[in-house]
Amino acid sequence: MVSAKPAAAHFDLTKSLEGLKSVYNEDIRSGVAIFRDTYKALAARFPELRVRYVYASRGDATKVHPNVARKRDGVEKALQARFSSAKFEFEFLGAGEIMALARRQPMTSFQLAVSKQLSAKGGYVALVKLRDLYRFICDDKMQLRKNLFEANVRDYQGATQVNEEIKSSLENSRSEDFWWLNNGVTIIASKAVLAGETLTIEDPQIVNGLQTSSEIFSYFSSANTEGDDRSIMVRVIEAGSSEVRDRIIKATNSQTSIPPASLRATDKIHRDIEEFLKPHGLYYDRRKNSHKNDGRPIEKVIGISMMAQAVMAAVLQRPDDARARPSSLIKKDDDYQKFFLRIIL
Repeated sequence: MVSAKPAAAHFDLTKSLEGLKSVYNEDIRSGVAIFRDTYKALAARFPELRVRYVYASRGDATKVHPNVARKRDGVEKALQARFSSAKFEFEFLGAGEIMALARRQPMTSFQLAVSKQLSAKGGYVALVKLRDLYRFICDDKMQLRKNLFEANVRDYQGATQVNEEIKSSLENSRSEDFWWLNNGVTIIASKAVLAGETLTIEDPQIVNGLQTSSEIFSYFSSANTEGDDRSIMVRVIEAGSSEVRDRIIKATNSQTSIPPASLRATDKIHRDIEEFLKPHGLYYDRRKNSHKNDGRPIEKVIGISMMAQAVMAAVLQRPDDARARPSSLIKKDDDYQKFFLRIIL
């Protein structure tokens, strides 16, 4: 953050940068010089100038001290005095906002070939060839794109009964099409556009169907799939906000038996705990089995329910409940909010 006085100096195109040596380092002075030269070169074209300031700290952006907040006015006045028509933006970033920026992934878009599709407001339901879904979930090296499953509440669960049945359906092709025997895959996206027989999906996340996708990946990676023309049903939903996305995740995963803790896996608080534990050599099993599948030592892995037990016993001083009813605070929303959002934070 800069004070109004040096800000006024570097906004003043007539002032020499030599006088700012004691205030700014060489990189900043070099940037100011580039701006000045560029602005002067374009002045005859009356360029539109937009200036955005960011004040970042580890504090709480919702509780900015008045003395700090007042500096915003000083910077804006210094800018308007030199560039009266400039558009000015000022933003305070706290620890929460910085963490959200660090987690944000670059916007990506992928194409998915579809055989048949039904469009409706907010999304599509389509039949997709198994081979085309396999290509969709693979990267250029034909490895599974794990980032597509980040919003899924569980990781691959291994040789469970359900997964063995999916594997059997894939390997033993009979007269039934695969989509007759499988619930399919649900993808949420920021945007989806159909052109001909191709869906362009922006920022996709597979939120239901990770087990099926993993078995399809294994099948096409290892078996002779020539001539396999079967299809799978794919739902693509444009989720307009994180709240809508979370409701879709919980709704589509509540139809099968999943521990209550797993349905909380995408909540922000659990991402925060996961990031906090990493530097300490501990792994938070936010998405069940994710660290086991990555080969992490089991003694270093802490699950959501285990965390609930530990804090209930140590912080709430309720070791009896921690031992007898460890999932009680996960099931009830009111208790869950009190426990994770008030005590841990």
